[in-house]
Amino acid sequence: MAGKYSVNLLQTELLPEQVLLTLPRVIALWGVSLLFMLLWAIIVNVQYAALSEKHGALALEKKHQTKVMEDLEQRLVNRKADPLLEEKLTTVKLLLQHKDTLLTKLTDTKQIFVSGFSMAMTELAELHHRDIRLQHITISNDDMSFAGIAKKPETVPAWLSGFEKSTLLSGKDFVHFRLAKNDENMTTFIVSSSAIAAGE
Repeated sequence: MAGKYSVNLLQTELLPEQVLLTLPRVIALWGVSLLFMLLWAIIVNVQYAALSEKHGALALEKKHQTKVMEDLEQRLVNRKADPLLEEKLTTVKLLLQHKDTLLTKLTDTKQIFVSGFSMAMTELAELHHRDIRLQHITISNDDMSFAGIAKKPETVPAWLSGFEKSTLLSGKDFVHFRLAKNDENMTTFIVSSSAIAAGE
């Protein structure tokens, strides 16, 4: 019986390399990132609304407690101090101290900044341009800076013109604007409301 021989001429080195970064994967990654940002913005906005409502209720209660305390203090001035009345006054003062502490936390600038950042991220997601890819976003007080890559130089001004529809970004003066070409022949850009924020 004759033997059967076979030779595999297709070597492993001849097989095409697997491309990890494909267009569908990039689109899927951007979609997941956008969904995550939107969900995060919604959660922060809901938390901020709850804190604002709680702040209003506490402010009203504090006003009422202050009025009660002033009334009790006036009654103490007008008559001989009653131990029960003094105890009640001490309790009201302690309550007011706790309310002041809670109000301080609720009006913390860090909480307000988180809400402002959340609003900015939500609006940037709504102003998304398919030829613009943001790489860095910096928001510090009134200063804002955006850096990224564009397919064409003219897409950057077109993207910036959409800021007029934004609540937070409308009317913002961007004094620094820079376009350049990177090693991959892509247009890089930096837009900033101050030259210091842009690193100059």
